[in-house]
Amino acid sequence: MEETNEKQMNVQRALIKLKTTRKKIDKLIDKKYVSYVVGTSKVLGYNSNDDFKNEAKTNYQAMADLKNYYIALKTAIVLSNATTIVKIAGKEMTVAEAIERKNDLENEKRTIFKLKNEYYSILSTIESINVNNQKLAEEMTKTIAGKDSKISEDDIKKLKKVIEDFKQPSIIEGFDTRKEIDKVEEELALFEQEVDIILTESNVRTIITIN
Repeated sequence: MEETNEKQMNVQRALIKLKTTRKKIDKLIDKKYVSYVVGTSKVLGYNSNDDFKNEAKTNYQAMADLKNYYIALKTAIVLSNATTIVKIAGKEMTVAEAIERKNDLENEKRTIFKLKNEYYSILSTIESINVNNQKLAEEMTKTIAGKDSKISEDDIKKLKKVIEDFKQPSIIEGFDTRKEIDKVEEELALFEQEVDIILTESNVRTIITIN
């Protein structure tokens, strides 16, 4: 068949042939390969039973040939992807790695989205606690100042700071979360912008041999 005669092509063409070959295999799978007759009758839709036999044999062989070709195509593409190097978002990687990262892009986005929400939620909580602490410190210093008319303004400020510091919240993180968020978001945006174009360019210029 025509498909099995072409031994060299670029990856882009091979990917197209992979899809068309799969469709042809699926069509052949749906063909009829076994039937029956009663007495001397013929298989319905055929001029003779031999016509049915020959067609079934031809289609089955064609399907086997296409399956072998499909596997050879797939193998050549996989081998090429595993060894061809591309540069995306400033990083060198194999085509296989680029495809895998592209497929996992939504998971990476979800991870950084969760980290971002968690980080800013903590900052918001800390800000809320600080506001409450300031209010509490003011109320306590006013109460103390009201009971002791000799306390100085400077002492009131010091007391207020002691109260605020005593309940001062602080963020606990295993790394610089804000820096990591900014870095990963920039990397993901650049990768997503470049990956399809660079993979297509690579597929067009990379020639593979079908064994």
